[in-house]
Amino acid sequence: MFFLIKSAFWLAIVFYCMTWPGGERPEATARQAAGELATHAQAAVIEGASSACAVAPLQCLAAANDALAQATAPKKQQRGRLAN
Repeated sequence: MFFLIKSAFWLAIVFYCMTWPGGERPEATARQAAGELATHAQAAVIEGASSACAVAPLQCLAAANDALAQATAPKKQQRGRLAN
């Protein structure tokens, strides 16, 4: 799945930089395609999480609590960078 996302990203970059007949660059089309790709990827992640939570709700709640704890925990600063 990650390979497909990386491939779509790089193909979008290549198609964006190409010259097209008429000398126009399809910026609006590229933005629309990127938006649609992001929407479809988000929907796939939500669907996957929903189906996983339907199968094992207790594990899903535990994972959600862990994710919430990581998101709200203060980050330590090391050498000018944020550490996870």
